[in-house]
Parts: sequence; C-alpha cells; structure tokens
Amino acid sequence: MAEWLDGFLEGLGDASTSWVTLLTGLLAAGASVISLWSARRSAQPRKPPSIADDIETLQENLTRSARLMKKVQSEVDLQVAALAKVKAEAEENQRLAELNKEQAEAVRRVIASTNEAAAKPNRRQQWLFFLAGLFSSVPLGVAGNFVYDLITK
Repeated sequence: MAEWLDGFLEGLGDASTSWVTLLTGLLAAGASVISLWSARRSAQPRKPPSIADDIETLQENLTRSARLMKKVQSEVDLQVAALAKVKAEAEENQRLAELNKEQAEAVRRVIASTNEAAAKPNRRQQWLFFLAGLFSSVPLGVAGNFVYDLITK
C-alpha cells in the first residue's frame, strides 16, 4: 500500500506533497489536543457523591419503580380480566355442549321411534303390494293369452 501511495504522490508533484504534509500535521495536532483534553479530564479527581446526592438518586429510582409498578399492575389487571372472560366463555361453551348433547340424544330417540313406527305399516304395505302383484299377474297373463289367441285366429 505504501508503494501505491508513493506512486500517487509522485504523480501529483511537489505541490501535492506539501498539502499532504500540512494535512498530516493538522491531523496529528488535533489528535494531540484530544489526547491531552482526555488525560486532563480523567486526571481530575472525582468527588464522592454526598448523602444528599445519594438520597436524591434513591428518590428518583423509587419514583421510577413506582411508575413501573403501576404499569405492571395495570398489565396484570388486564391479564386477569382477559382470563376471567376466557374462563366465562369456556364455562358457557361447556354448558351449551351439555345442552346440545341432551338435545341430540332427544332428537335421536324421536327419529328412532318415528322410524320404528313408520317401518311396521311400511312392511305390511310392501307385503300387500307383493301379494296383489302375484295374484293379479296370473289372471292378467291368462287373459292376455286368450285375447291374443282370439286376435290371431
């Protein structure tokens, strides 16, 4: 990298070398001033805080703690209210589920008894249609054959 910088400076000529030297000197002077200021500041002895300062800091911390406790308490109250609401909804849903079970069982019983009551006449009706078809098909078949013989002769 130093070779690159040397090549760059040679390309600029003598005027650029004086500007680079001036800029480097200014940066070095600024760094020295900052270093001296920092050393002087850290060299100054700090006085220990007085009891009044400690009490004031304690009061500030207690005030902050009280504000924080209020915020935390309000959040806890919100959570408790939400929990109570969810619990009430769960109890209501449980009650409705029990009610629905009872209603479903009652509906099932009604449907079963209706099916049984409807099945007896239905079976009887099915037998009656079967016998009617059986007894009417033979005479109709004979009559049909007789009519056919009459027509074809």
